[in-house]
Parts: sequence; structure tokens; C-alpha cells
Amino acid sequence: MASSLFLNLYLLARTCGSGEVIGANEPTPPSQPVIWVHCRNTADADHIRRVMRQMQDDLEQVAFVVTGSSLDTDTSPDGMITVSKGPGRNLRDISRFIEHWKPIGLVWIGGQIDPAIITAADRYSFPKYLIAADANDFIPEGRKWFFGMRRYLLSVFDDVLAADKSSAERFRRWGVASDHVEVIGHFDDQAPVLSCNDAERADFARTIDTRPIWLVANAIPAEINLIIEAHRSACRRSHRLLLIVVPQDTRQAPELAAKLIDAGFETVLRSEGDPTETTRALVADLDGELGMWYRISPITYMGGTLTRGSRHPFEAAALGSVVVHGPTTAPYARFYMQLDNAGGAAPIANGAALAKTIEDLLSPDLTAQIAHAAWDVTSRGAEVTNRIAALISTILDKAEG
Repeated sequence: MASSLFLNLYLLARTCGSGEVIGANEPTPPSQPVIWVHCRNTADADHIRRVMRQMQDDLEQVAFVVTGSSLDTDTSPDGMITVSKGPGRNLRDISRFIEHWKPIGLVWIGGQIDPAIITAADRYSFPKYLIAADANDFIPEGRKWFFGMRRYLLSVFDDVLAADKSSAERFRRWGVASDHVEVIGHFDDQAPVLSCNDAERADFARTIDTRPIWLVANAIPAEINLIIEAHRSACRRSHRLLLIVVPQDTRQAPELAAKLIDAGFETVLRSEGDPTETTRALVADLDGELGMWYRISPITYMGGTLTRGSRHPFEAAALGSVVVHGPTTAPYARFYMQLDNAGGAAPIANGAALAKTIEDLLSPDLTAQIAHAAWDVTSRGAEVTNRIAALISTILDKAEG
């Protein structure tokens, strides 16, 4: 499709380069075929790096160059993933970037479309895919002149993988053929899976045996009194109940432990030993163990959500722990809402509700029901990963064919 008058005027207005010769300071490209991935932000870059690492178990013969205006230059130790300053601002610089890396395909992850980059890429025959595309992000806010180039820019992509049904319908109205549009969901729906030392987990599981547990992740001093009252109330129903507290900042662990002791709970710091049968609370003051606690505890209150915000809820939900949370869910409000709408979490309004909810969740049938609903939500992100893997395979097949 021919470019529009609006696009030509836009490109003329961007004739000034960055002042840097793109390619001159770039790392030497690897011998493997290179796939170019453009990200909206650092969060997307982190997600795509995880996807790449998962894929390279099967696709060891492909390398990646990742670009994005907010990214810092970096190269993985094995040279297979390069985060680049490119591709430049005008057609000349972008073309130099492409000639340097010689990518066999482009995967553009959602967000706004840079007309100069897409126009330059259109001059090369490698396949191009727009993924996790939200139609609301496609047009820069307040730039209605962009409408005149929209149809051309979308035509450059072989396929458009939309974030939702509404976006897919709009992309079709904007000229993308129906058989070249599909819905795959949001790229950041991929659940962040925290690692775990399996030997440590097995050892701790043997220590606690069949004791019921609940976990507070991201615990903060401002909420410790609410947590204490919830634990006191739940212990009336289950006298062997063990509370595990993971502080937001491990330096606050002694303070949190002291509060629990003052409240009458026998408490131990993780760094000082294992809980005994009479221990009522453990404060986990060792870094890097949160993934283990999520796997061990069937219930997790996301600390901070009653006062100031917390961690990504999929961390716990993806590992089978039922998420209990208050109303303060930024910056992960969308993910908490997904769980709530599916019945995959236990939302609470205040500290009093926390106590009752923990008591209710001591019922294994209820926790199993909620955990199953949460799994349906968190596993959707795997579909995005699988689809990206399929795109990579398609790009490689086309390059070899």
C-alpha cells in the first residue's frame, strides 16, 4: 500500500538524526539469525527476555536484538540477547540499524507505532508482526493527523495480534484483513513465576508437617496490628495455625517479630531457626525465598493493599496460593481485577474483613475453588508466550525457505 501524504509530511519533519551513527557503536551481530523485537517499555523488555530464555531451550540457533526508547544498552553474557540504542530517529539512521543487524523478522509489542521505523522496515522483505496491540494505544493522544497514515502503517504488518476483541474489531475497520487479525491478550498477562529451592521447600514442609499456614507477602509495619488481630482470630478456629510474614524490607524483620512477640505469639526469625510445634509466627528475613512461601502457603494476604499498594498478585496465584487483598491495588489494579472478576481472589474492604476471610479460607474446599479459578486467569499468559514462540518459528521457517 502506498504511504499517505500525512506520512510523507511527518517523515520530512523528522529529517534530523540523533547525531549518532547507528551501527558504529553497536555490538557485532552474532552468527545466528537475528530477530528484532521492539518494546514499549522496560516492563515489556523484561517480559520478552523471559520468553526468549524459555524459547532458547528449543531454539538455540536464534538471537535477538531488543529496542525501545526507554531501554538501556545491554548484551547478555552469551551474546544471544542484545538491548540496543537503535534503531534511530530518521529513515537513514533506521536503515543503517537494519543493515547492521540484518534481522530476519520484526516483532513489535503493542503501544504506539513509530511511523519512521515502520516505513523504513517496510523497505525490507522480512516478516513483521504487531502483537498485544491495543487500539487505544495505537494513536498518539491528541494527534488526529495520525489517522491519515494509520491504514498504511497497519498494512506493513503480516499479522496483527490484538490485546482484546474490541481492538481486533477496530483493526479490521482500519483495513487489516480478518484472517490476519487474532486476539491473544495482553503481553504482560504472563504470570511472573518466582523461583524456589526445591530442597529447602521439601525440608520446611517436613518441619511443619500438616500444620495449616497463611502468608503475608510484602508485610509493612503500618499493617502489622491488623495482621496480628486477624491471626489471633483465626487461631481460635485453628489452634495450630502458623503465620509466615515476609517483610517488604528485610531490615524491618526484627521490628515485625517484636510486635508479634509483644502480642503474645511465639515467633521465630527464619535466619535463626525453624518453627517448632509451639511457634505461632515465622518472620522470613532471608532474601529470595518468597517463591517458596507462595508454594507452601495455600493463603496469601498481599501486604500493603489495605494502605499503600503491593506486589503483582499473579506471583501468588500462579503458584496455587489464594490471593487475599484490600482495595489499594495500584500499580497492579488490572491484574487484581482480573482475579476478582473470575472469582480467583478474596477481596476485602478493611482489617476486620481480613480476619473473617482468613478464617473462611481455612476451609480446603473454598481455597481449592478459588485457586482453580485463579489458575484459569494466570495461565492465559502462557497463550501469549506460546503464540510468540510460534511467530519465532514462522520467521525462522520463512528465512530458511
